[in-house]
Amino acid sequence: VVSTDAGSDVVSTDAGSDASVDSAVDAGTDASVDSAVDAGADASVDSSVDASVDSSVDASSDATVDSTVDASVDVTVDSTVDAGSDATVDSTVDASVDSGTDASVDSAVDASADSATDAGSDATVDAGSDASTGAPVELWILRVGDGTAALTNAATALFLERRASTDGTVRGAPIALPVAVSGANRPITISGTATSEGSLTRSADGRFVVLAGYAATPGTAAVASTATDTVPRVVARVSGAGAIDSSTTFGAAYSANNIRGAATVDGTAFWTAGTGAAGAAGIQYKLLGATGEPVNVLAAPANVRTVNIFGGQLFGVSATTSPTGIYGIFAAGTGTPTTTGATATLLPGFSTTSGPSPYSFYLLDRSAAVPGLDTAYIADDRAVASGGGIQRWTLAGGTWTLGATFNTGLTSGARGVVAWADGADVVIAAVTAESPSRVVTFRDVPGAMPGMATVVSTAPTNTHYRGLALAPTP
Repeated sequence: VVSTDAGSDVVSTDAGSDASVDSAVDAGTDASVDSAVDAGADASVDSSVDASVDSSVDASSDATVDSTVDASVDVTVDSTVDAGSDATVDSTVDASVDSGTDASVDSAVDASADSATDAGSDATVDAGSDASTGAPVELWILRVGDGTAALTNAATALFLERRASTDGTVRGAPIALPVAVSGANRPITISGTATSEGSLTRSADGRFVVLAGYAATPGTAAVASTATDTVPRVVARVSGAGAIDSSTTFGAAYSANNIRGAATVDGTAFWTAGTGAAGAAGIQYKLLGATGEPVNVLAAPANVRTVNIFGGQLFGVSATTSPTGIYGIFAAGTGTPTTTGATATLLPGFSTTSGPSPYSFYLLDRSAAVPGLDTAYIADDRAVASGGGIQRWTLAGGTWTLGATFNTGLTSGARGVVAWADGADVVIAAVTAESPSRVVTFRDVPGAMPGMATVVSTAPTNTHYRGLALAPTP
């Protein structure tokens, strides 16, 4: 392994590898730099990463793992450094991150953003996921790989598994995402080993799930490093009936880098998360099926891990010090911005320094005493001993505070999460960062200590679970 300074990616060459590029384009553009220098990328996570998985593309794995990676796995790292991903770039916290008085944050938790009126943020409004009906909540789980071959950094086929949250009972055949052009639809695949990719969200109106990936056929080598003039980035919208629209591509955005996830209000427009060059990274916006370039609504941070919409507000998650320290959930502008110039405002109480490694998140309105959104569940993929798992944060007095971490029964942290009310309790479902990955649930009981994980499903051999969402309504 040839290591340059902390401001550049770790470059590794492997006797059996080609010159393909992978890790610069991963959560690891969080992690290709951050994992070597960030306490959030705890090396103890590496023990859960199978040698067949390219650690250079895993946000949770330390670059030193490369020495154990099988020669058959491409591990060459793109030496291009993402300005938004270098944990050493700027340790100074931007004064614009107010301790709790920033109006853009206030608007995200204003009483007008009552999640009880938002189908995307309160499961009790959705007959398909209402625990009060007595029926198990249905989860949609994004699986990468068909099990026939070990995962590599090549483009890999995707499937949506549909399972009951109580015992993992299958609810119909998996939905296969397109792997070839069909009319206006493009193929949508992701890297088999870039574990930052594959976030899955449900639309705010509850009617669709959406994900982002590459318009590449399975087997396209080092897909995350491909240029967008040959492999455009694409978003797929899937209805409750299984109808797929993958016609929306994103121009030059995220070229030679990761696109990681997407969010939508009602399936007619999308906001995406990823990383890349200035102006072509961060959060991009585009209408369904529109041609031309997207709008870079939020340019900084350039390295965004996930996005979602709750209570009419667009939120994102990052783990970066550039241009200011953001290690948690931020409000992206006000409402759901569609023009350039949105500002990322870290929710007060979340970390401005390295350590946490947050991924997907889910916001709820649980307290009658606090207007609007007041409870956040966040997946953190660090080792359990370092705080990995599902964290519960609550808002009081204008500040968000970490109250509990759900990780009993896990061997590593988590990257995907959803949550829903069940009377006074909240049920949490998560995708673990383990190998093999699992879908598990926890029950958050007021006043009680976090309990043991209940296993819903374990990813079959040669596959991996990435994101999950509540089932869309028919």
